[in-house]
Amino acid sequence: MGTWTNNDGLILTFGPDEAEKGYVGAENNTDVTETFEIRLTYNDLPAVGSTKVLSHNLNLPAGAVIESVEVYTSDTSTSATGTLDFSLLKSDLTTSLLTLASGVAAASAGAKTSANVNSSIAEDGYFAVTTNTEAFTTGEWVVKVNVVRT
Repeated sequence: MGTWTNNDGLILTFGPDEAEKGYVGAENNTDVTETFEIRLTYNDLPAVGSTKVLSHNLNLPAGAVIESVEVYTSDTSTSATGTLDFSLLKSDLTTSLLTLASGVAAASAGAKTSANVNSSIAEDGYFAVTTNTEAFTTGEWVVKVNVVRT
């Protein structure tokens, strides 16, 4: 049905949108480090050229430092030219804050790519995925974002 953003940036959902599927979870590793895990299948991806916010309820707070990102292909993904971009969006849910992984292409099950990011964010960040060029017809991904809270 819809969402509403309060003056303080808190996003409220109501109607059918309130029961959104959870794509993002968090695990506390220590007092200051967390791993955020995103799980998606090709059915969860947005249309080509579109971006999908993966959680309105779980975000990274301003000042968090993204140490590294790991992308696992847990089930073979198929697309001739399609790629995925994983990013953080600002609270307006349209403006990019930080790219976590870009150009993730089709791969065999068990494929893994990782990158050291070592970037802090100046404002709250919401996890998102963008489908580029062509749709995927198969595939499952697990994205792990390792974060230090300051």
